[in-house]
Amino acid sequence: MTPNAAAGVLSVVFLATLAAGPTTFAVAMVALSIVLLGDLADALAATGPRPVTLAAALPAIGLPAVIATRPGVGWEGVPDFVAGGVLAAFVAVLVFGRRRDVTAALGATSLAGVVVGLGASGVLLLRSLPYGVHWVLGAVLLVTVVNGVRTYAAVRAKPAPAGAATVAAALLGAGALLVAAGPPFTLASATGIAAVALLAVAAAGLLREAITEAVDAEGDAVGTPTARRRPGVLVAAALPVLLAAPAAYALARMTAI
Repeated sequence: MTPNAAAGVLSVVFLATLAAGPTTFAVAMVALSIVLLGDLADALAATGPRPVTLAAALPAIGLPAVIATRPGVGWEGVPDFVAGGVLAAFVAVLVFGRRRDVTAALGATSLAGVVVGLGASGVLLLRSLPYGVHWVLGAVLLVTVVNGVRTYAAVRAKPAPAGAATVAAALLGAGALLVAAGPPFTLASATGIAAVALLAVAAAGLLREAITEAVDAEGDAVGTPTARRRPGVLVAAALPVLLAAPAAYALARMTAI
């Protein structure tokens, strides 16, 4: 599956379940967390030591599942689930006697659990707010605009100033649409989420490039071509939204007070 096809599939599932109601959306997000965790674990395993997937599942799947059933829990459960995932990874490493690349495996486990768990939980918490559907759609719109313009600028190899101007113009247009749409968006909230979208897309691009380069390097080292099956396609498509969701939720909470 190509990245564009993956993004299309995720978009259809996301929008369809969002429109179907909070319960359906919550179930879909937990199921999607399972898929994304497996995909990210495969991608990280292709770069070196495989994450301890069962341990990563505590924050990646357990936290969204708890928030889906008890939205009032909020971020209070994050430290417990993250700490539980790290401790479970240590126990698994000791029980199964892994002696090589232990630090890298634990780091990959923490990365997979936190990225998927906090991202999916942020989306669910954003959906649980008053005007939750509007918040989710607004945040996804801004992330999609920035990500699309960034991809277009990269393909067209535009100079940095021209690319930045294009992104700024697209963001202004998308932000104006949000403000014109009315509650819950204001100029301040739209500007804040636009800044979050810029940072999330930039961070997602850096992480994708790092994983891609590591996968290619690992494939060259063992003499195995990586072009036939490149893991991480689904999580790469969802990564900007996963990284933006927690900060977007925090901003939405602040503006709602």
